[in-house]
Amino acid sequence: MRTRLFGLATAALVAVLGVMGPVAQAAPVPRISGDQCTAGKGTVEYDSVAGQWTCVGGTYADEPIN
Repeated sequence: MRTRLFGLATAALVAVLGVMGPVAQAAPVPRISGDQCTAGKGTVEYDSVAGQWTCVGGTYADEPIN
């Protein structure tokens, strides 16, 4: 009987986590344009390690570029 109860509780927990999985995904990173970066006194540079363009310095420092 205990095995069945444990199995039922485990199945219910897996079902709940399966439903919540897509909800718990990270929110998309807000991206700015190159014009916004330069207007905020930054420079647009390519980060070869991350493989994306980023804003360096200024108001939008370290923000990814569209």
